[in-house]
Amino acid sequence: MNPVVRQVADEETIYYNFKELLENQDAYNGKANNPYGDGKACIKIADILEKGYTEI
Repeated sequence: MNPVVRQVADEETIYYNFKELLENQDAYNGKANNPYGDGKACIKIADILEKGYTEI
C-alpha cells in the first residue's frame, strides 16, 4: 500500500486523516510502510563485500 495519502488540502480533511491515523492502529499500519526500505542497505552491502561474495 502506498504510504502517501493524497487528499485535497483543506483543513478539515487534513485534520480528519491525521486523527484517523492517530486513533486507528489498522489505518496507521496500512500507511506506515517505508518506501525506502529498512535503512540497512549499507550494512548488508558491507557484509557482502567483506565476505567476498561474487553472487548474491
